[in-house]
Amino acid sequence: MSYPHVNKNEQIIVRLAKFGDNGLEFELLFWADQSWDINNYRSEIRLEINRLFQENNIEIPYPKWSIEVFNK
Repeated sequence: MSYPHVNKNEQIIVRLAKFGDNGLEFELLFWADQSWDINNYRSEIRLEINRLFQENNIEIPYPKWSIEVFNK
């Protein structure tokens, strides 16, 4: 994946952060050309990753909760 605001001269790192309750949690580490917009860049990259997942039929498992209501 290529993103215009990621500094191409620095290494991009993907690492397994932890085993979450419902899946593996990864961290994506990169250098941005303009750090004051980093949250916008993170969001745009996440949206692109999600788009690529959908395009390649990769599903993210989400927990399903059921709530039972009891009448007293």
